[in-house]
Amino acid sequence: MRGHRVAAFIPVINRRVSIKIPVGDVKMIRRESRKITIYSDHGTYYTYIMTDGIERFLTESFVRCSCGRYVNVRKIAYMVDSRVCFDDGTSETLPRDSFIRVKQKFNYYLMELLGGEPQKNG
Repeated sequence: MRGHRVAAFIPVINRRVSIKIPVGDVKMIRRESRKITIYSDHGTYYTYIMTDGIERFLTESFVRCSCGRYVNVRKIAYMVDSRVCFDDGTSETLPRDSFIRVKQKFNYYLMELLGGEPQKNG
């Protein structure tokens, strides 16, 4: 999310809880209409904020999917058959175009970890 000021946390305020969620702990964010669901290492949180409002808190490790989701590639263990499998054992099935977009970013991230250049083909 280039051009945005990146915060160290995402603020969540609702009737039940007020909390600062560390951005590095967030594995995925799902938007359904105005409701935002944040899946983190320590729980699932709900808030109501505009999509562009949530983007200003995200780092470059997040990929925006066309299906109203943001996926943190640093939290992915592996990807197979349209499924994103996270380090904690949970998984999320993505539409084909979103899966391809996330997989490209994940492959790039893995190649950076190896100190090499990412491959251009799938």
